[in-house]
Amino acid sequence: MKVSRKSQLTYMGAMPEARSWHSPLGDGVGGSKVVIRKASPALSSGQHLSLSDKGIFQQLRTLARNFSNSSYTSSAFQGIPESMAIWQHRLILLPEDVLLRQYDVLPPTIPMELAEDFAWWSDVQPAAGFERKIDLILSPMESWSESMRMWGQKHGDDGSVCYVDKDKKIVEEISFRVDARTISQELVRRICRLATDLGCVFLTSEYEILAPDESMVLANINHSTAKKFVDDPVSTLQGMDQQKMQERMNHIMKNQRNNPLQ
Repeated sequence: MKVSRKSQLTYMGAMPEARSWHSPLGDGVGGSKVVIRKASPALSSGQHLSLSDKGIFQQLRTLARNFSNSSYTSSAFQGIPESMAIWQHRLILLPEDVLLRQYDVLPPTIPMELAEDFAWWSDVQPAAGFERKIDLILSPMESWSESMRMWGQKHGDDGSVCYVDKDKKIVEEISFRVDARTISQELVRRICRLATDLGCVFLTSEYEILAPDESMVLANINHSTAKKFVDDPVSTLQGMDQQKMQERMNHIMKNQRNNPLQ
């Protein structure tokens, strides 16, 4: 099934989930089930986080429930069985020349509407066979979409290329997700090299624009919601901006009403 790039960008980007309920958004978060654990190093030790702070989790559940009750839910996210884990930090490659048509110089951030709605690769395409360069960065893995190729590990470091067509000839999005639990400097270096080769800059989940500079990208990851969650999950959840999450969810719904999946 073909998946809209617009729905992926928002869906993969702004709200955490608790226990076994499914989140519509993410900053690094998504809809597959995860159990929130005490973070680094306990996040990998198996110690479950106490849910004594019921207020924040109730608010998160309420937002998820409101989303699941929407009449657009099934059509908007049909065919999206997996999404982003809260400890993953997303980096989307945008053609720099295309962005500079909108701005005289690279902006620090761009509006949500531009990030979500603009077809960044409609006028330009990467060189044929560029996917072989991704093969050298991460190992290929099975994709759940006919119009998508995937690399890496589920809920770890991964990469993907979305295509307009099932023949995988016309690129619609190129992106990576970095595992903030075990940040790999070498992985970031290789992703930056690929972006440079393709003439791209990075768009983050918070709509920040980053040059493909290793130190800049590493600093961004280390200050991301994904890394904050690894270090302190409770405080991170409590600090989430629910108004911003609601705005993003509303934008998803607007996009899906106007551009339902085929």
